[in-house]
Amino acid sequence: MAAFRTLASLLAALMLYAMAGCGLFGHSGGQLDVVGMNDAPARLSGELKTAIYRFRDTNTATFVFSDLPLDDLKSGRFANGRIICVDMAWRPKAGSTPVDRTATNCTVRQVILTGDAAGVYDGAGFLAPSDKAGNRSFGGSISGAVLRMTESSDGFHDLLGTAELNGSFTAHRDDGAVDQVAVRLNTEVSRRLGSLFYVLGY
Repeated sequence: MAAFRTLASLLAALMLYAMAGCGLFGHSGGQLDVVGMNDAPARLSGELKTAIYRFRDTNTATFVFSDLPLDDLKSGRFANGRIICVDMAWRPKAGSTPVDRTATNCTVRQVILTGDAAGVYDGAGFLAPSDKAGNRSFGGSISGAVLRMTESSDGFHDLLGTAELNGSFTAHRDDGAVDQVAVRLNTEVSRRLGSLFYVLGY
């Protein structure tokens, strides 16, 4: 009987591990590609190590994506990488929202950090959600977000020019972590630009 209970406990543990690996307990990630629109386009891509969001209401939410680990962002350890902040302004309704390249429902701000320099790119695109804002995890895709550099520090070289962001994601809800990253990121980018700059609102 004891052996049976031990086996049952082991099987239960393995099931929980498998479910977590399948994303049933808030697994987050995805990939957002940014490709230049010039004749010899540069490309930024790679798996997202950070994908979190902050819930406001059923129509609006703020997302933070990065190829840097969340623990580093929260503690202010900024290595070379990029951070993408997305604000969904309204939730599209199936059957009544035009899904084309002219439709926009989110603003996008990308920060590229390299050495001690920083470049900021702004734009807007269309966020198609596959989940309801407020859930433990929120999946979706972003398409047709055209970005242009709006701020940069001395020593930053813009290799992208005008670029387009597309990709899909699954973000884990963590309101407190988004607020914490906002403080660290705003402080770091302001330092690099040499003046007060808000990447992400509180």
